[in-house]
Amino acid sequence: MAPGMIHAKAVIIDNDVALIGSANLDERSLFLNYELMVAFYDRQAVEKFSDWIDLQKKSAAPYIPSRINLFREIVEGTVRLVAFQL
Repeated sequence: MAPGMIHAKAVIIDNDVALIGSANLDERSLFLNYELMVAFYDRQAVEKFSDWIDLQKKSAAPYIPSRINLFREIVEGTVRLVAFQL
């Protein structure tokens, strides 16, 4: 986990392409929300994003998930089911 929340998403592909934006890879974001990703092909821009990601990783701590809560899973599943029926 990073010391603060970073909502932006950054993906580096083979050090040739950087994808930066707000898109989440979940069903709600892909099918309902208006998300934006920008592709960068410029070598210097890709390197800067790669350096930024490395810097973020250095200051991050491992994520320790909480135990699964059956009640929460049922509520979230129900909300997800209802949200996609609209």
